Amino acid sequence: MRDVNDLISVPAIGFDKFRDTGVLQQGISGKLPVGKGFFIGDQITTFEDTKKTNNPTPGSDYSIWLRYKNTLGGVTLDKRIPITKDLITSLGVLIGGSSHKLEFINSNAAFDWNTLPETISNSNNTHFLISKSYLVAQPRAEVGYTYGLPLTEDWRVRGMSGETFGVKNSPKTLFEGINITVGPWFGF
Repeated sequence: MRDVNDLISVPAIGFDKFRDTGVLQQGISGKLPVGKGFFIGDQITTFEDTKKTNNPTPGSDYSIWLRYKNTLGGVTLDKRIPITKDLITSLGVLIGGSSHKLEFINSNAAFDWNTLPETISNSNNTHFLISKSYLVAQPRAEVGYTYGLPLTEDWRVRGMSGETFGVKNSPKTLFEGINITVGPWFGF
């Protein structure tokens, strides 16, 4: 979260930082037995938050809105290991993808159909999405570690037709860290 926090907390933007000691991703996973205690499945988890700053620049009637989304998902292979009849643990791996996405809107919310051409071409009303994606390997147990391999060296601004524009001087943002999996497990 260091690079994300460094970007959003500059005085010109003015947002409070996200926790850099971890975020709570929530999601779902499922798996089917393939024999001898092995299970194959999938998992998708996400963290999302929205924020707004009022008049970050003195004398400005503009506000900035932010939506941050962090997603992790992929295919899993797990081995269930019985410790006792009623206590079972597991080891496994997830192979998939992940991403950071930041969407910004800077607007004074003063839209008028008759002046939209002027607003589009000559105002500070802006909207863009910036993201960075990764291939991920996550050795799994109830506690594991996620390793992300960036697909690009830079962050990318995404256009409306899927085109991307590289962001110069992008930091080498990591997608990795310790993860703790908590939740019920139902089986037959």
